[in-house]
Amino acid sequence: MLRAALGLGLLGYILSRSGVRAALSPVWSAPWVLAVLVGLSVFGASIEAERLRVLFRAAGLRLTWLGAYRIVPVSTFFNFCIPGGTGGDVVKLYYLALDNRRRGLETATVMLADRAIALFAVLLFVLGMMGVNRAMVAGNAVLRGLLVVVLGAIVVIGVVAALSWSRRLRESRVYARLLARLPLRRYVERVADAVHEFRGRKRAVLAALLLSLAGHVGVAATHVVVASVVIPGAPWQHVAFLSMVGMVANAVPVTPGGLGVGEAAFAQLFGMMGYTGGAALLILWRVGMLPLALLGATIYITGLAGRRLRVAEQATEAS
Repeated sequence: MLRAALGLGLLGYILSRSGVRAALSPVWSAPWVLAVLVGLSVFGASIEAERLRVLFRAAGLRLTWLGAYRIVPVSTFFNFCIPGGTGGDVVKLYYLALDNRRRGLETATVMLADRAIALFAVLLFVLGMMGVNRAMVAGNAVLRGLLVVVLGAIVVIGVVAALSWSRRLRESRVYARLLARLPLRRYVERVADAVHEFRGRKRAVLAALLLSLAGHVGVAATHVVVASVVIPGAPWQHVAFLSMVGMVANAVPVTPGGLGVGEAAFAQLFGMMGYTGGAALLILWRVGMLPLALLGATIYITGLAGRRLRVAEQATEAS
């Protein structure tokens, strides 16, 4: 009963604070937009679930098809409730670790790799859209600065990945001495080993990257479709670029699900280019995510809780 009250209470909070009624007003004349929003949110959840399955299988960890498709809606629900756009990862890690007992560090490392791949993919997507919108970027100092940040982040991620996969580095005396002096050496070594294992599974990493790119294209397409009603004068390439930059700001861990922060970022970005309605664009995206979050709340209250008890019972019987 407490779990049900918590889930329903948090969902009610989101519905009351996200300006749903005001955001729905532009789509009364085009109800098909809402159907597209919901459909693309389901598509995005499927992309995330498949990416997790690919990485977990490559790392030799257990994650069933049903498990992935149950966990993603639950994490979506908690993304609306926990500060930042990645709050659901904590809940996701909890349930994934239950399926991989005594391999919690490896599970967390794979999830970290999943987030790094998703970040790398969105940076590549934004960089590509900057190329499409070259004139707009060249004429705006803020966007030129953003270009430098994006390029720098891509280089940093690439260097970290190369060092993590380097056999020469792992076999060097410097690495051995550094590892010997680190606190919690055994755990650090397990994490390093888990990351290094992906060196021989580059196909899985590439597949995860392509899945992430497909997911980001889906999110951008969602904003383009909604903008055709909310901001009809904005070219699609402007909407796709500015909305993905705004989605990065939406992940800043300040408010639950980035509420308010994301809307302010969208309003500022689109306003900088002379467009109004940027905040409404993100609010309507949230509306499209609500059915998936409601599904996640239902699974959390009725499904995964019972599954946790069954896992605990099995562990007790085995001991």
